[in-house]
Amino acid sequence: FRSQVTGTDGLFSIDQLAPGLVDVMADGTRYVCSILREIDPARGPVEIVMVLGRELRGIVVDRETRDPISRARVALPGTLDPRYLLASGIVQGMERSVYTSPDGRFSFTGLADDRYEIRVMDGRSVSVTVKTDVPGDDPDEPLVIELDPGGRIIVDVVDPSGAPVVAAKLFAIPRERRVRDRNLGPFATGREGRGVL
Repeated sequence: FRSQVTGTDGLFSIDQLAPGLVDVMADGTRYVCSILREIDPARGPVEIVMVLGRELRGIVVDRETRDPISRARVALPGTLDPRYLLASGIVQGMERSVYTSPDGRFSFTGLADDRYEIRVMDGRSVSVTVKTDVPGDDPDEPLVIELDPGGRIIVDVVDPSGAPVVAAKLFAIPRERRVRDRNLGPFATGREGRGVL
């Protein structure tokens, strides 16, 4: 695997390739990922035409409070085989992800018109997967994704005399066998001996 960045003139060269056919992929920030298959380097220059992509904008909020959630990870997952390019411009096997801004906003650029599956997690809430079309019904309106904070347990840890236990490690262990979809610990108690799971 070799890579190169285009110059200001859009030209590039990938040198020292082993003999044989190669697939050449181009991925630009605002452009739909493009691929040429089975290129023979000995045949000379090739041209890749890239199409300007669409933008998917959204905001992640707490389902209960409607407050924006910052630093949530928003991902467009790929699938298993990294050798093929999806019509959506996502290379299978590769994942594009961003983190939400302080006001809960995120965006992806360079997307083809397609249906996307978006995974959102923040370590404090139950993860969620949503499907959306690009462009959506109203491309000017951001996609709103709600995260459910799930159940919370407030725990006061005290010693036998009733004094708070500082920095005790707290864990929440599900009774059912299931895939963990939120961070269940460890969390530490604060100066008052209180922790929230």
